[in-house]
Amino acid sequence: LKPFAHIFANPNIWHFNRHAVARGTAVGLFVGILLPFPPQTLFAAVAAVPTRANIAIAALMTFVTNPFTTPAILF
Repeated sequence: LKPFAHIFANPNIWHFNRHAVARGTAVGLFVGILLPFPPQTLFAAVAAVPTRANIAIAALMTFVTNPFTTPAILF
């Protein structure tokens, strides 16, 4: 990940402020609805970087759109 360290070192994509969380929610739900289950989390995290969204929230929001596997993951 060293070539991408300058991208992931940006503290704005890791902080929980209202703008980054709102963007992360939007990106995660958008990607979760459009893509099939296995690559959702990866694509949401990648899409969160240029939109300056929170990466963790974007990745977690993909699980909202899959009601069959979410209970098993939470258990």
